[in-house]
Amino acid sequence: MKTGSFRWMQRILVLCLVIAVVMGPVQWGYAQTASANEAKVTSPGGYSQIHSKVQSKGTVKIIVKVRAPFTPECMLKEKDTYDQRAMTAQVQDQLIAELAAAGHKPADVYKYQYVPYIAMTVDSAALDALLSSSDVETVEEDIPVPPSLDLSVPRIGATQLHTTNLTGTGVAVAILDTGVDKNHPFLQGAVVSEACYSTNNTASGVYSLCPGGVTESTAEGSALPYGGNCFSGGCGHGTHVAGIAAGRRGVNGSPGPGVAPGASIIAIQVFSRFNSDDSCGGAGTAPCVMSYTSDQIKALERVYALRSTYAIASANMSLGGGQYSANCDSDSRKSSIDNLRAAGIATVISSGNSYYCGYVGAPACISSAISVGATDDSDAVAGYSNSASMVSVLAPGSSISSSIPVADGGGYQSWNGTSMAAPHVTGAWALMKQAFPTATVSNILARFTSTGLSVTDSGCTSVTKRRISVSEAYDQSPNREILWRNTSNGQNLVWYMDRVTRTRTAYLPTLTDQNWKMVGTADFNNDGKLDILWRNTSDGRNTVWYMNRVTRTGAASLPTLADQSWKIVGTGDFNNDTRPDILWRNTLNGQNMVWYMNGVTRTGTASLLQLADQNWKIVGTGDFNNDTRPDILWRNTYTGKNLVWYMNGVTRTGAAYILQLADQNWKIVGTGHFNNDTRPDILWRNTSTGRNLVWYMNGVTRTGAAYLPSMTDQNWKMIGGQNNY
Repeated sequence: MKTGSFRWMQRILVLCLVIAVVMGPVQWGYAQTASANEAKVTSPGGYSQIHSKVQSKGTVKIIVKVRAPFTPECMLKEKDTYDQRAMTAQVQDQLIAELAAAGHKPADVYKYQYVPYIAMTVDSAALDALLSSSDVETVEEDIPVPPSLDLSVPRIGATQLHTTNLTGTGVAVAILDTGVDKNHPFLQGAVVSEACYSTNNTASGVYSLCPGGVTESTAEGSALPYGGNCFSGGCGHGTHVAGIAAGRRGVNGSPGPGVAPGASIIAIQVFSRFNSDDSCGGAGTAPCVMSYTSDQIKALERVYALRSTYAIASANMSLGGGQYSANCDSDSRKSSIDNLRAAGIATVISSGNSYYCGYVGAPACISSAISVGATDDSDAVAGYSNSASMVSVLAPGSSISSSIPVADGGGYQSWNGTSMAAPHVTGAWALMKQAFPTATVSNILARFTSTGLSVTDSGCTSVTKRRISVSEAYDQSPNREILWRNTSNGQNLVWYMDRVTRTRTAYLPTLTDQNWKMVGTADFNNDGKLDILWRNTSDGRNTVWYMNRVTRTGAASLPTLADQSWKIVGTGDFNNDTRPDILWRNTLNGQNMVWYMNGVTRTGTASLLQLADQNWKIVGTGDFNNDTRPDILWRNTYTGKNLVWYMNGVTRTGAAYILQLADQNWKIVGTGHFNNDTRPDILWRNTSTGRNLVWYMNGVTRTGAAYLPSMTDQNWKMIGGQNNY
């Protein structure tokens, strides 16, 4: 936050420290050289700084990375997930037991559940014991950092989407900050979950801000900004941030709604009170509030634990410090951020307010985070904003009016900072997640980085980034391009569409071998671009072309399935791990099957309900009942009936008929969004006349229809509506 006090801005310089993530077996008591031990300290200042602190203070707070394998959980099979957690717990317990056996007594020990870390407070002897152990990969000093700090919502195009009922309804955002005043009229009814993670260290003048002085709580009221030991004016930051992201509509006296006024808020208080001038930044600066990395990781784990309870789009962290010119992927928070990203949740972090050129703070420097710089009222990079090539996007951050807690006088105030820019992106993420519930973090980021206003920071090595436009990002709707394959000469073609108007065409690489059939598209390498799935109808090989629009950047083979009775009929995320799976139908016996995929690696298979009648063809997938899970579209090639199977993974939960079309010259060739209402529409091709048609759908109800340009040459086969070509 920047409220006119330059001294407050200087506090942002407090460093967030980093920790390396390496995997290996558990061994205790292997003596290493002093230099190797010291190299395990990854904090700025290294071993000498942390050693000096423990010598002068008697103890030091640290975060230890133990030797246990780690992969983001949503990339693992369910059994492997539980095995990984068990291994992590085993190594954590063993390390703590070995410390105790050696006579060491660490305090404030906290074992993280989803990532291989332990937070603790240790004396000099215990620190040296940890550093000399081959069980320990790295040690990070747990240093606290402060928060980073008029009508900006129309500027990014959000109000335009509000008129189409895209408000973030049904989606949640997490605010990791100084708490959220849920009793403020601007936030009334928004908060659905609360938690607090804070620290007590009376010897250092550090006190928990959780109600009752506890160090953690998930009770109702636990995230209120003044529910604990905060001082007047010290804990308003989170309420201001929450209002920007999800402030309600129609509140008298408000500056206008937040970016996602229908979104729910998961409020998590992660700050502690510091009563020492030395900690706060010099004489006369205490008291202040700052946040320990260990408490932030607890909060990120809480968000991850709630992923099945709420449809969480993003987690906002308007905090940080330090000076990083490159990605800091050894930071201890990265594993938790990776877990969230694999689950489809973006961690949105302010880049910092230190006026740095070519640098950002931590944790914004983590490569899997979404880092946000600030623009001013003229759409230039704000002078206070850290600016660097690793910044993901820009958003308004100057003179942003939002809610302040009732205890601080209530009402609204205008503040400046990248703290204010980040929640614009957090709210925008909620709008995109409502519109496209199966989109990955990479998918949504690609929308924001390919639309919006290009802003060049001419005063900083000409760094150019996009100031987000959520309306443009939405208008770049998926399945607006149509992919074709010529079954005579092997050419491949894209029609670029503006709704049902063809705006231009472009060719893809030719593949003359007609044994290769183009059978689907999906983002198999998680780069935000759709790739092309092929099946060889001669030998049963399957392959993916990795694409950057119409440029093939590579290729990879999938497992072969020689039995040509099995046809690939669609793609979709059937196990809710954010990675596309492959849907098969057996044209001999009517069996249906899903290959669960992690990129091009098959991780498992599952059978769906059999439908023996071969008149029924699977012709597409899409979320027809708006439950975020892919459903299956069928057409009967004898009667002309059309049917949707509602699916929960591979389980059919219901079925519904769509309007019948008896003329069998009309073939369903795919689904897509052609009228910006977030519901899948149906794309048709007439194999006699070459005409092409879209049925606009609201679930299984046809609300309208429109013709596309004709393609009379029947050698050209339409693959369906696509995106990003």
